[in-house]
Amino acid sequence: MNNETVKLVNVLRRIALRRRLRRLGQSRPRCSALCAAQYNRVLARLNELEPSTRALFVPLSEGSSPDVTRMAARDLAAYFRG
Repeated sequence: MNNETVKLVNVLRRIALRRRLRRLGQSRPRCSALCAAQYNRVLARLNELEPSTRALFVPLSEGSSPDVTRMAARDLAAYFRG
């Protein structure tokens, strides 16, 4: 993995580990949308660096639940850990 990919995977891990995301998502829907948007930006960049991810991972909608965002981030990070 190149250095940028390592940094992006670390961002995914941070998204996946946000335990407060569920609570914040319930009280602040914008927080959930922000986390989903951040996941989508990381995914877009990883798709540029690793085109094989395009067929496996899809962007999330802004209305994705905090649990879905955390699971998606965890799965994408796991792909790169091999």
